[in-house]
Amino acid sequence: MLDDTTDTPDPEDLVTLDSLKSIVARGQELPPNPYVDKLLMELEQKIKLGEDWEEKANICMQARCVLVLACACCTGDERFEYGELSVL
Repeated sequence: MLDDTTDTPDPEDLVTLDSLKSIVARGQELPPNPYVDKLLMELEQKIKLGEDWEEKANICMQARCVLVLACACCTGDERFEYGELSVL
């Protein structure tokens, strides 16, 4: 079971922000449906979160500084929550 965690995913199995944006764009072409609209809104929120993480990562790389994860994902009173994980 532990050996399964070392497997590297195939590039076509990876989900990128661009692929999510493409899915949202295609979904917006569908006829209105409350269920689909809710899913598209959730995807757009995940895209925004991913873009925020990309921006923070770029800032850290440009500054050439090493930060603890808690410092990298939070500034001031901002709080990051992901599932059961909560970082102050």
